Amino acid sequence: MDKELDIYSPAYVKDLFDRVSNTYGYTNYIASFGFTERWRKQCVEKLGRLPTDAVGFDLMCGRGETWRQLIRKYPCITRLTALDISPEMISGVKRSEAN
Repeated sequence: MDKELDIYSPAYVKDLFDRVSNTYGYTNYIASFGFTERWRKQCVEKLGRLPTDAVGFDLMCGRGETWRQLIRKYPCITRLTALDISPEMISGVKRSEAN
């Protein structure tokens, strides 16, 4: 009997996102009918005022899809630390994409 697949295990999630990393942005946008883009904008809009030397943390950052909106609205962000379970998701992100 095969070992039962645990789709909630960190190893499974990491592998899944590693495999879809190249097409994640397009697939996510199409599958959500553009909702993910609206959700990101709404999320950033809900943030309040930030201090002049603000630092940010993006946990489960994916391919950095929210960075552009964050930096546009808050040019006072001096540093943004991004983490993701999938190295492949963040390996294709260029620093210039946030600007």
